Amino acid sequence: MANRLVLDDPDNLQERATVSRRVHGTAMASLILHGDRNENGPVLSRPIYVRPLMIANDSGHEHTEADRLLVDTLYRAVLRIKGSEGEGGAAPTVFLINMSVGHPRRPFTRLISPLARLLDFLPVQYNVLFLVSGGNVSAPLEIPDFANWTAFEAAAPNDRERAVVKALNAAKYERTILSPAESLNALTIGAQHHDNVTARWRGPNAVDPFADNSLPNVSSGLGLGHRRMIKPELYFPGGREYVRMKSTGNGLKVSVGVPQRLYGLKAAAPDPSGLGRLDYTALSDGTSSATALATRSAHRIFDALMDRERGSMLADMDPQFYAVAVKCLLVHSARWNANDVMLKEICGPEDKRRHVERAENSCRFIGFGIPDVADALECAPNRATLVGYGMIPPESAVSYRIPLPGCLERVTDPRSLTITLAWFSPIKPGHQSYRCVRLEAAPLHPPLEVLGVKRLKGQPADVSVKRGSVFHERFYGTSAVPFIEDGHLSLQVWCKEDAGASEDDPVRYGIAVTIEAETALPVYDEIQARLRVRPRPQP
Repeated sequence: MANRLVLDDPDNLQERATVSRRVHGTAMASLILHGDRNENGPVLSRPIYVRPLMIANDSGHEHTEADRLLVDTLYRAVLRIKGSEGEGGAAPTVFLINMSVGHPRRPFTRLISPLARLLDFLPVQYNVLFLVSGGNVSAPLEIPDFANWTAFEAAAPNDRERAVVKALNAAKYERTILSPAESLNALTIGAQHHDNVTARWRGPNAVDPFADNSLPNVSSGLGLGHRRMIKPELYFPGGREYVRMKSTGNGLKVSVGVPQRLYGLKAAAPDPSGLGRLDYTALSDGTSSATALATRSAHRIFDALMDRERGSMLADMDPQFYAVAVKCLLVHSARWNANDVMLKEICGPEDKRRHVERAENSCRFIGFGIPDVADALECAPNRATLVGYGMIPPESAVSYRIPLPGCLERVTDPRSLTITLAWFSPIKPGHQSYRCVRLEAAPLHPPLEVLGVKRLKGQPADVSVKRGSVFHERFYGTSAVPFIEDGHLSLQVWCKEDAGASEDDPVRYGIAVTIEAETALPVYDEIQARLRVRPRPQP
């Protein structure tokens, strides 16, 4: 990490922070820069700005200074970064802020915490995107389906998995996301049950609870958010977390320990021996690590947007739209895996006609899903992604006219349509709705008539995707249809009032639309030709 960090420590916390206790911040910086070192991914092209907010005591517990509240410390930190009252900022070009922080004594119940409200105010004011960890729940989990550890350990992986998910669902109100993860305008990140550890040292009384690596870790805080908005929105790898026996007196209880050599993401760490080795690494886990990977992915998406040499048409984007565009694209490739079928069975309700509630309960565990960042970074011959951005006043609409590839007309080849919209909404903390405006996007004509696709069942319900600051819907189909509107998809973006907003304060938004064929059809080339877009020559 040498020469890759810009450390700004105006409170001089470094002098009081024991080197061997600088575990968390070191791991987060390493994961943002390099990713999981077991993957050997590319290092980020630019240094990252680091502002210490807390220090760790001798027991490793992190805290702010005794005379400072975290909400005040964070506010001052952002003002210093972006500048205020005519003063230049320490890093004014920053627009992505990693917040791998969760308040263990402030689980989300119904009220939005002061820290989360601050994270909703700052993006509107300064055009910054916060990526926030969902929080780790350390409380033991009771698993009623097993009487003792021996039976749990000997069970078939799928039976054990269902029992653990059932137990998590029963305890969902005690295992919620931690402040400030309920923030409306931030992207909240949960920990996916996945890592790249190849040789696991499994000690006694440690068991992998899930056969499916797309489920969340047992310790990952569960949604939903304020007014049942989807939280966490995204899941990134947080280590293939194992559980250990806690007690078997009155039924089996399990807990989560430290990764040691069993699971996690490989990252830089201070040398615990005190010898000062500068190449020491350790395994890191949880939602903090997952959030660091999400921040890294956001950096890589931005690099792709700015890559004029590889044909990006967005390199001249106004910087005020960077944050909403990256927010949009980070969510754009997210999708559910087939595990939503099991989650709906367990979380209920049993009546399959109550599909909205069944899908909503699944969202507690998987949000919008797991992003495929590679899809967001690259176009393929059979896939084209169009990205837009702009300002929209409340109670108004913007129309987009998207050319369709002729290769998908009157054919039964499987194809999909994905629409994602992201924005930063002003807030009214004293209002029941809290969110001032909501944005929606939809084709003017039924997607089945336009492109032969229908809304997928395996995704959040339509009412759920309209509750936060991200709108994300996927369509899929195989119907052979003649194109209408001269082979165009007419898409409209609406901005509607919730808690009320001034018409003089338009809202920034980013939008992404992907059209993809499952077969080798020239989707990209045909859409590019219809747009008459060509990569610009280099000066």
